Amino acid sequence: MNLHLDGLTVGRDGVAVVGPLTGWWPGPGLHLIIGPTGSGKTTLLMTLAGFLPPIAGRVRVSEGRSTTMAAGEEGRPSLADQQEWHGEGRTCLAFQNPEQLFFLPTVGDEVVYALRARGWAAASAESEGRAWLERWGVRPDLFWERNPLTLSGGEKRRVALAACTVFRPPLILLDEPLAGLDGDGQDHLLHVLGGLAAEHLVVVVTHDVEPFLPLARGLVLLPRPAFARGKEVVAGEGGGAAAARDSSMAGCGAAGPGTDKPSTGLAATPEAGPPAPRWFGHGREFLAAALADPSVFPLPEWYRGAVAALPSTVPLPWPTAADVRAALAGGAISATATAGKEGPCAV
Repeated sequence: MNLHLDGLTVGRDGVAVVGPLTGWWPGPGLHLIIGPTGSGKTTLLMTLAGFLPPIAGRVRVSEGRSTTMAAGEEGRPSLADQQEWHGEGRTCLAFQNPEQLFFLPTVGDEVVYALRARGWAAASAESEGRAWLERWGVRPDLFWERNPLTLSGGEKRRVALAACTVFRPPLILLDEPLAGLDGDGQDHLLHVLGGLAAEHLVVVVTHDVEPFLPLARGLVLLPRPAFARGKEVVAGEGGGAAAARDSSMAGCGAAGPGTDKPSTGLAATPEAGPPAPRWFGHGREFLAAALADPSVFPLPEWYRGAVAALPSTVPLPWPTAADVRAALAGGAISATATAGKEGPCAV
């Protein structure tokens, strides 16, 4: 399935937050939405899920598998092959706060709910639910009868993701899925998401862009919100320095100098002034731009150092968490370069 955004502007209570967005997400594959706090990432997800009406524009869908990258129009299905998108029964949205999904007394009830609602027999739903829960790293023999609200933060995250995706919708929307997970938990989750992205269209909102880059088929960078524009961001300074100028950017990057040019995949706002969202056709394309110009996106200093210091045997352009840990263990990267830094590669 492929999702098309045609002049889409999203917001709340009739107030536009971001847009217009014109581009497409070819599927199957994993696509990222990133940007500073308040840029409209979650609002965009909720609009795609059907929880919020668009301010303007529309969302359309076309069927079939595409090998084309998301940037540009080459290979995009024609308008005649697109249909209006109605997400009922065809999408799921896992919120950043997993408690927002829980409304039943046990983990087992939560996981089988979507299957039972779709007519599955009780025994079949439980068998499928147990297997699916285990896929997400939760042992059903230990957690099936537990109250989900009594679990740890990481356990709640995994249960919520399992319950949300158990019916295998064609469009999977995830808001900060790595939050609350340790390094091993993040590695496992990324492995599961990689498997889902081989068969589904997965759209992820995240502040932790680095671990997703090897999986990302496309990436949308939303600009800083209007209330945050005008804060000083010095071109050429590293991510930590830039983020220190504006707390709304901390840990998540921000559009800065050079981001006011429209990309090939997303149209710019007709009026001059607000920077346009930027669309990157691959994680590699985004990383090259961010490494060349920190104002595009302030990658953490530990990550920039890891890219520069990894041995030649590690395939670039990105290091995985395992690559950085191995390099630290072998002395290729100084432990002081990552000490105290947040991120999946910090030790």
